[in-house]
Amino acid sequence: MSNETDQRPLLLLSATIRVPEKMIFAHLRNQNAREEQYRISLDFWQKYSEEFRIVVVENSNTRLDHGAIESGRLEYYTYEGNTFDCQLGKGKGEMEIMRYLFSQVKLPADQIVIKMTGRQYVKNIGQIVELYRRSNPYIMCNLVKSLSRAEPKLIISARAFLTDYLLGFDGVLDDSTGVCFEDVLQRAVIKAIGEGKTHEFFPVFPQIRSAKVKGDTVRESVLSETKKRIKARVRHRLLMGG
Repeated sequence: MSNETDQRPLLLLSATIRVPEKMIFAHLRNQNAREEQYRISLDFWQKYSEEFRIVVVENSNTRLDHGAIESGRLEYYTYEGNTFDCQLGKGKGEMEIMRYLFSQVKLPADQIVIKMTGRQYVKNIGQIVELYRRSNPYIMCNLVKSLSRAEPKLIISARAFLTDYLLGFDGVLDDSTGVCFEDVLQRAVIKAIGEGKTHEFFPVFPQIRSAKVKGDTVRESVLSETKKRIKARVRHRLLMGG
């Protein structure tokens, strides 16, 4: 178990290189394409290896070749984690990845943790983390659909939110019945608020990017990405009352 006194924010990048055949709602299953997406993402994140402690946790017991991993600038854990009922869905895997991380890495309760999928990155992450530090809420994420769901793509919180609140809803998460990761994240946020913890929306729009794939080829779909970003920006402005 790692028990370092590293006070940098910990960036957790979750990864599944080999998707189980029976995993429901997994749209991209091609292993080569997934690996290339992770590499593109890590090409971006390695620039922050001094600012953040970057940890990739992969749950299909598969290595990923990348210079930043080989050099030790990024930490990489891999284990066989998809042993649960695949009808529970990808969200169950996300929960297990967090649980595995905290079994390997000991962090104080107030340690800042940034949680993302490893196939995406945030172009303005430096600005967002700086704003988080200024106000220092217990949890920062966006709640949408009249606060009935949480946006799971980017979560910044104290470590204790993830271990003491979010992981506590692991048992009710079931994609096959419509209880997805977004739902349990929202429940965890509401419970934390009800117990006096502070929550904030992202004060600026998170510029989340990911490589798109077509068959075995990774590509940037400019038009589709632009449409999605415009819609996301409009939602964020409405959310912030702008």
